[in-house]
Amino acid sequence: MQADKITCKRPDCAFNEFITNEGVCTRCIPFSIRDDSDPGNCIEPVCGLDEVVMADGKCDICPIFTVPNLDKRDCAKPSCPVRNRILEDGSCKLCEDFTIPNSPEHTSCVFPTCAANLVTSRIGECETCPPYTIRDITDPTNCVTPTCEGNQLILTDG
Repeated sequence: MQADKITCKRPDCAFNEFITNEGVCTRCIPFSIRDDSDPGNCIEPVCGLDEVVMADGKCDICPIFTVPNLDKRDCAKPSCPVRNRILEDGSCKLCEDFTIPNSPEHTSCVFPTCAANLVTSRIGECETCPPYTIRDITDPTNCVTPTCEGNQLILTDG
């Protein structure tokens, strides 16, 4: 009589399952994957700079205008300094002179809308023209002395 041949085979587990001592595939904890160098353990995957770890252990790229948060498990809008807009890669860039970030997105720089008697400053704020001047019709960043005709007087508000 011939003895049955016994063969050993490692189970074929998913990327986010580890192999127990009993040879059973068991799901890794959320946000982790099987350690290929030690199939009985799970590790947190190493994702790219612009990626986050999903609950199933896969890496996913953040949408435009966002960056991974500190634990790299979610994407968030970056906190940019004042007068900075958010670029598609999630970095920040200072707006050009006389402009401010659009609200609420902060993804582009826009020329602010100032009231008729105000001008736009270099940092994008609305400022009052000095006494006896008004906003230049052709350049909303500049104050000019109005031209009076006949017996007109220039008033302090221009």
